[in-house]
Amino acid sequence: MVERLAVRNLNHSSTLLVGQGRFMTATSVILKIRYKGRFFVLDSEILVYLDSQQAGKGFARQGIDLTLPTTVGSHFLEVRLLGGLRGKTYSLTFATPGTYEVTLDYSRFWGNFRNTLVVRHVACDGFAPASVPPQVGTRWKEEERPMIDFGCPQCKELLSVPSSLAGQTETCPSCGSVVPVPRPGQQDVGSLPGTTTTIAESEYFNREWNFGIRYPSDWDILWENRESGSWVMAVAVAGQRTDSGRPGLIVNVRRGEVLQGSSVVTVTHVDPEGRVRHEPKTPQEYIERSKDDLRQAFPDFAFVSGDVINLLGKPAARLIYSYASKSGRMQEQCVTLFCVGVTYQLTGETPARDFSRVQPIFDRIIASFRVGEPDSDPGPKMVAPDGAVAEISPVGFYNRGVASYRKAQYAEAETAFDQCFRTGEYRMQSSYAGALCRRELGREVHLPTELQGRADDIGPVYVASNLACHLIEERYVAALTKEGCTSEVTAEIDGSRYVFQISGLLGGFINWVTRIDGQKTISVPDPSANPNPTETDRFAISLVEKASSLPPSPLPEDGLPRILRVPSLPGQPRHEKTPSGLPAEGTVRTTQDGLAGAIGMETAGGVFTVLLSDKKPIPCERTEIFSTAADNQKDLSIRLYQGNGKLTSDPGMRKLGEYELYGIPSARRGRINIAVIFRVNSDGSLTVLAKDTRSGASISVRRK
Repeated sequence: MVERLAVRNLNHSSTLLVGQGRFMTATSVILKIRYKGRFFVLDSEILVYLDSQQAGKGFARQGIDLTLPTTVGSHFLEVRLLGGLRGKTYSLTFATPGTYEVTLDYSRFWGNFRNTLVVRHVACDGFAPASVPPQVGTRWKEEERPMIDFGCPQCKELLSVPSSLAGQTETCPSCGSVVPVPRPGQQDVGSLPGTTTTIAESEYFNREWNFGIRYPSDWDILWENRESGSWVMAVAVAGQRTDSGRPGLIVNVRRGEVLQGSSVVTVTHVDPEGRVRHEPKTPQEYIERSKDDLRQAFPDFAFVSGDVINLLGKPAARLIYSYASKSGRMQEQCVTLFCVGVTYQLTGETPARDFSRVQPIFDRIIASFRVGEPDSDPGPKMVAPDGAVAEISPVGFYNRGVASYRKAQYAEAETAFDQCFRTGEYRMQSSYAGALCRRELGREVHLPTELQGRADDIGPVYVASNLACHLIEERYVAALTKEGCTSEVTAEIDGSRYVFQISGLLGGFINWVTRIDGQKTISVPDPSANPNPTETDRFAISLVEKASSLPPSPLPEDGLPRILRVPSLPGQPRHEKTPSGLPAEGTVRTTQDGLAGAIGMETAGGVFTVLLSDKKPIPCERTEIFSTAADNQKDLSIRLYQGNGKLTSDPGMRKLGEYELYGIPSARRGRINIAVIFRVNSDGSLTVLAKDTRSGASISVRRK
């Protein structure tokens, strides 16, 4: 039996339920990973990870052909390209033993691996499905398996299960609810609203990406802020399902500008066939370029129309096209809005035969799109107790400009940045921020006479300063430690020290990050120097990738630090000795061979569950996924021990500490998945980090 189960291209970190059938009990799974190399000029190395452990590698031109042993259950498969700057993470759940082929695909249009995996159950290793008689050999006859798509009535997650399970019940992988599987044609059927009917609307605002939309009130929000390569799917909304499918609209966002170059500068690159391609400079050029890319990305692609429209007073590119899919012909309307430092893309998708009825709804949602916080008040006025206008500091002027910029009040922001410039402080930062405002307003950008001769310094100083402010705003410790045509930010992130370098080149930026490890300096994005990047390394790579396109962040009230000062944080592991001469609680016993005893956590009944094995070389780490056990659960406690017993109460077992994860977002039981990283550093200290797997947001951790 061959099962073709594909993640919809709306999902990034998606779960594939493979082998939903009744098999004999066993645990062995053989995973064959295939990738046909293509699309690249440079033969970049591709790294493959299974459950956060590097499992193999291949090359962009040569492809990948790996065979990995694993077990029945849930696993994370990750592929990384270009030193981690591109990649995807997939969640796989194998319900049955056997051999599975996983085919990876790369999209030139998106510049990343596709969201779609093809998983084929090609061999059962002696454990055959009850409905299929055993055959000679290990392979089974290939056939398509019809699927039923329907929404979970509790969390609204889109589910896809084999049609053979119709009328039975399944457990939703997102919220844990037991839901009935509808029969074909009976799943969530509703009529599309007519174009002449007044539609009740709901408001939505995304604070992370600073935009809002209005959408029909009977539509559902499917998800928010899911990464998909260089883009983030900031929000997806969907209407009621009909016999032919379900209409939906996604707002995609990415840092950086799609349009490159100017009237006098043309940006080019060479494609894999050796042809020189010019990057688009105008919306019309973007439309022509997109037609070619979409034609290669979608089967049986048909271009309908393309034009330049006005959205928020700016030109935007609108394309309408259709393509063939397994569920029938689909039609999309895609509007791309080109802003300063950020690109928004609103894509509506529906079955082609419903497009004429649904397009007015897409148009209403797109027309409602706005940038800036809903509150139009620029902020409280600074007034002295006697009623006179108080003297505003340079930091106050700058931060007033940031507040106005975030509300898309670019004229007010430009005035505030100019006032900061005239104080004589933060001149390079305020002049660059003011130039961003003038670009948003469509005005000419010029260099202030006071900064003549320093044109090469302004951009790197601003980008580095803004990166430091962004980190400080996110409650990390950071400082601008070097200013000039190459500027530097030094930061302490989750116990590791990083140096971010920002250099100007031909009107753009070259950004890099290194990690200070004792006396060594490690180039974090370089796979040869850093073959096994930590979660914190990946966070640093994402920061350096988007540093030059971050929106303005406020300065600290006492000014931008120039020297890194790391405070002593409560609950931070310390390495002093106790009176008995043993390490203090929270530090790990080590030997020259590695860990002096396994590290694990206490589970039900006082059982010691190993996370890091005895004698494992350090530094080392392990990532575990935890789910909430109750609705709106706000915290989670983990007790860590070191030793080689079976129970935490056995002789020789030593408690390392109890770690509390707090500030967990409110959600139904099982809806929140938290990735917890247990790391033993080279000095023997223990670090525990946590993040929400859906949003990527950090979860606070403290030791009790």
